[in-house]
Amino acid sequence: MGLVYANVELVNAGEIFLAHKGYIKPNEVKRMNVNVLVDTGASTLTINENIKIQLDLIELDEREVILADGSRQKLTIVGPIEIRFERA
Repeated sequence: MGLVYANVELVNAGEIFLAHKGYIKPNEVKRMNVNVLVDTGASTLTINENIKIQLDLIELDEREVILADGSRQKLTIVGPIEIRFERA
């Protein structure tokens, strides 16, 4: 079985709320399309610093995670983020 990728849209969910309440315009909500590796065993979305900056996400927490190779790493939790994808 090979690697599976999907095109998804990542959206700053905090800004969706602000747009819904009228504090910002809907077209000001930060979003981006990315091609991601699908890991059915993953319980957490991992993004890089560039995506965090482009979506203007805030740091919420730090957490130690176990990677696929069994190693442990401390990561910063950011958000809120909404993941959108097409249904087949």
